Amino acid sequence: MKMDKLLITDNLRQNIVELRKKNGLSAYELSEKSGHSKYWLPNIENGKTQKISKEDLLSIYSILLNKNEDSAVIPYIEQIIQQPLSSDTSWYQLHSVQESNILHNKYIPQSHSPEQLKLVINSEFSNIKQQLFKIISDQPQENQKAALNALETFRRSVYFNPELSLALINIPLFGVDSENSNEYCTCINDLTALAAKYNDFANRKDIRQKLYIEENINKQLEEENYQTAQQVNTNYYNLLSLLKDQLVNGQYNNLFNFLNMFYSSIVESLKRLVSDNLKNELPDINEIKNGDNFCDLIMYCSKLLILLQDDYNLSPPTREQISTYMRVIHLLREVSTIQ
Repeated sequence: MKMDKLLITDNLRQNIVELRKKNGLSAYELSEKSGHSKYWLPNIENGKTQKISKEDLLSIYSILLNKNEDSAVIPYIEQIIQQPLSSDTSWYQLHSVQESNILHNKYIPQSHSPEQLKLVINSEFSNIKQQLFKIISDQPQENQKAALNALETFRRSVYFNPELSLALINIPLFGVDSENSNEYCTCINDLTALAAKYNDFANRKDIRQKLYIEENINKQLEEENYQTAQQVNTNYYNLLSLLKDQLVNGQYNNLFNFLNMFYSSIVESLKRLVSDNLKNELPDINEIKNGDNFCDLIMYCSKLLILLQDDYNLSPPTREQISTYMRVIHLLREVSTIQ
């Protein structure tokens, strides 16, 4: 599919000028090397030309970067214009957190642990919810309806097209000067025109039907997952209590059968509730060879249940259950072989 011409941003224009000067080329020379009249590039650099084709952009940067292959030039250009030129590029690759002056370090997780990531997301959404409530509650009733409809549209977008939704909210609208009426009105017009385009997509009969079917299926799935989470939370501590009694009484001979029961009732259920990244950290049952391995499995399952507490309203462990958990871990560490 042929790509429409790209808007020449100030950042792109400035980068072309800087690289051209660094290469010791005049605007006239670079124009002619790109196969155009000598006035072509000066019109780009002075802002008279507002758009450029992908082919012309590749031609300019092939010369400026001294690269012959488009594949060697495209990643550099994408970082400058902050939009993909290749169908293989996702918006994630265009967003450099390290170079961003938007995010403060306290908002960036120092590790990729699920616990810390969840804390960061909850903190951000808590602030957003408070601000949205204040803004919307101060509006007339009709404006409130429009705002709530916008939030519902956003929820559906996140649900059905999460990557596109993240790309949308990555637009730095805070850069628009609300006191500059021309700049503000231009932004409003751009956004409403974009909304009108995609509203036509959303109003297609097949899309409406798809939304209705999938939302009902997902609602049923959420209810099933809620029941599963409640059951697995109860089963986890019940099984630990049984395991403690077995270990205290020195009954080590049937630990493998107990492991099978734990895996089928706890681990397999948790796999339905957690993300693929977390699921992949769960060991296969054949990898549980000794007490240490079994301990690691029990501890990881406990970690997952803690992560699921808010999502499924799970009861936190009681003091007695925590004591049982610690006792089981201590006793299992002494088991050299699961049999």
